[in-house]
Amino acid sequence: MTLVGSTTNRRAAIATRVGVAAACLLGAAPATAEPITAYWRLEPMTPTNVTSAGFEEPFFQQRMLPVKLVRLSAPALPAGGKQPVAAGTYLYEVVNDRGAKGYCTLKDASTGNAARSMFIPALDRRPCFVDSDGDGRFDASFSVFEAYTRLSPPQPRGSIDAAEPMADSVGYELAEPGDFPARMTISYQLLGGETPQKTRMRVTVERPGHSEFVDRRGEATGEGPVLDALGTIVVIRSVSGESAEIDLRVAPEAYIYAKDNGTVALPTLPERGAR
Repeated sequence: MTLVGSTTNRRAAIATRVGVAAACLLGAAPATAEPITAYWRLEPMTPTNVTSAGFEEPFFQQRMLPVKLVRLSAPALPAGGKQPVAAGTYLYEVVNDRGAKGYCTLKDASTGNAARSMFIPALDRRPCFVDSDGDGRFDASFSVFEAYTRLSPPQPRGSIDAAEPMADSVGYELAEPGDFPARMTISYQLLGGETPQKTRMRVTVERPGHSEFVDRRGEATGEGPVLDALGTIVVIRSVSGESAEIDLRVAPEAYIYAKDNGTVALPTLPERGAR
């Protein structure tokens, strides 16, 4: 199925693959380095027992949180670097295909930095750290840049395997994922139709510097039209005036990751991304 996702500035074609347990919002894939992945957990920010939704108003919202978050215990100087990363800096987990893990700093989403790297994302490289022997101290570092993607959480590009030894190791401590300083959300709202069959659902993905949406059409079932995205399912029971009676079904656990300019949802965390 091919859908068209819109932003305030442009429209772009997004191919979408949908399932009850997972949904993908896909587009053209940029060139890749060593594949590394950041997994994110979806946490409801609003009640899940919604039975009525007004048109063009968000009726459900989720926050995207890293599956693992750590914090530097002291300043950390990356290998070959001149500027240390400050103590207390939050780092989110990334993993490669063989299960090696790294912990990355957040992208600088300020207007000036965004403009500098708008057309060449690789210009905005930032440090990540590796605890190669599992002793609770970072002893190597590598760098990543954030691929330009739509309808997705951050998609870092870099090589954990290419991490270089640091002159001095630095301790770190676990942090609560809820302390993640960046606000990244997925919002759902209904777009009105005269009948349940004509009602659509808008899914909006927001993160610092990005806000995109895609509109979904329902699939006819015996229960009524079913709209689903990223593991969240909405059954349209009836339509009356400016609202609809709905059945909202939210997976008890849901994880996502960015891939090929979109988002893939999973009902469970893969072994290599296990906390």
